[in-house]
Amino acid sequence: MRQRRSAFHAALEGAREQGAPVPERPKRSYAVTELPRRGTSVPPAEDGSLQGFPGMLFPNPSASPVLAFSLNLMCVTGLGQVYNGQHGKALLIFLVHLLVAIATQGYGWPLTLLVTAADAGVVAWRLQRGEYVGRWQWF
Repeated sequence: MRQRRSAFHAALEGAREQGAPVPERPKRSYAVTELPRRGTSVPPAEDGSLQGFPGMLFPNPSASPVLAFSLNLMCVTGLGQVYNGQHGKALLIFLVHLLVAIATQGYGWPLTLLVTAADAGVVAWRLQRGEYVGRWQWF
């Protein structure tokens, strides 16, 4: 079975056969120049981060929606948001969850627990799909 070769590998083999100096491997650029679904072109900074969008979370293909949902549901309310990188939102959710539990004498906590767990799962799913998510964005 023949594998597909890149242009770099073809040039490397050709250089080795002719005894020429081996070309350097091209550097990959992970700088993002466009935000999906927004249509706004953004020039990347020197370090590859987005200029003008400090509140955005970068896509994360290894984000697990099931883990984010489970952390929120089984451990501590807001832990799924911490897993997703939404730290301020997690603190706010935890405080609101406590206030709702106190104000409703414990009857309201299942609703806030399910809503925040679903939010953590959906945000992780969006990050996994390659979407940009705001630090305070819901669902």
